[in-house]
Amino acid sequence: MSKVLGLDIGVSSVGWGIIDTEKMEIIDAGVRLFEEATRNANEERRGFRGARRLKRRRNHRLERAKKLFEAFGIPTNCIGTGNPYEIRCKALKEKVSLEELAIGLYHIVKRRGTVIDAPLEEEKTGGELSTKEQLKRNSKE
Repeated sequence: MSKVLGLDIGVSSVGWGIIDTEKMEIIDAGVRLFEEATRNANEERRGFRGARRLKRRRNHRLERAKKLFEAFGIPTNCIGTGNPYEIRCKALKEKVSLEELAIGLYHIVKRRGTVIDAPLEEEKTGGELSTKEQLKRNSKE
């Protein structure tokens, strides 16, 4: 007796069929459905991953800024000692010391940012069905 197993592996289901090739008849067939992946879980993971990347990039940017300051002879031991907003305002009107320059520039590097528009949710056209919905529809017909 010769048998053939056929598999149909989909995103949220696996279908199978067993055929006897000598008698040319179907022995068994079926489908196993899985829960579809939720978009919320993916978005949550993506949010955490994005936060980790932002933190790592920010720390790396600050390290590179300190190395650049040192390469140009600007002292970095004074960073965090003065009020950067007052120093930046002062630097607009008069000459500042190298220590004050380091504090102001480091603050700009530390606080820089961008505004990114959040992507809009894709609208369903209404003609799209999930696997479960399609199977229910097919079983009724």
